[in-house]
Amino acid sequence: MALSISASGAARTAESAADLMAKVIARQQTTGFTMRARLIIQPAGTGKPPVTLQIRALGKQDARGSRVLYQALWPDAVKGRAVVVERTNVQPIQGFFFTPPDTMTPITPADLTEAVLGSDLTVEDLTEDFHRWPGPVFAGQDKVGGGECRLVESRPPAGTRSSYQVVRSCVSVSKLLIVRVEKIGADGLVVKRFTVRKTARAENGRITPRVLEIHNLERGSTTTVDISRGERDIIVAAAEFSLARLKSLGR
Repeated sequence: MALSISASGAARTAESAADLMAKVIARQQTTGFTMRARLIIQPAGTGKPPVTLQIRALGKQDARGSRVLYQALWPDAVKGRAVVVERTNVQPIQGFFFTPPDTMTPITPADLTEAVLGSDLTVEDLTEDFHRWPGPVFAGQDKVGGGECRLVESRPPAGTRSSYQVVRSCVSVSKLLIVRVEKIGADGLVVKRFTVRKTARAENGRITPRVLEIHNLERGSTTTVDISRGERDIIVAAAEFSLARLKSLGR
């Protein structure tokens, strides 16, 4: 028995940060998803009331890359406004902003830090695949919500445009889920912190975020993404990202 325990411990020690991140990717990746959620935006400063939006979001992923849509459904003042962001394996981020009734503005590299629907999420946040960056390293252990997690630091590879010099992920080994992400700027300070506050367990046992909090330490603001319902591992039609579809929800 002692030999068996020792061998098991050696196997855990031998597992690299890249091995762990590969397991997380394999567990969490999906062909496509849809969701409805509330965006609760708490501006910086005392006494300012939060702003709440109802949104729909969807995404698809294949061998070519990924495409993500966020669109406001309520309140009427922002209804229909949307952003579609696409990342392919060989091209920089592409996509467009949509403003009802029919204005479509292409996304440029200068728009990577543009806020999505006034929240603390940016265009870059929607598509940055830091969990796939090569050469991640372990950086200790921590706890999130009372649960143990391993810290993994990832740096953008050469040629990758990123606002951050390091992304530090806190990975729950038992859930195979990244439960906190800290995005660190060139000065070594944390710019944003993403924390999973609640999770949901699917019938297949996979655990996914249910409530996500984004704390913008530079601005002092916070955005909470509270998912009310959603589907994963589905086929999302290309037409869902079309201008015609966006316009139909923007009227």
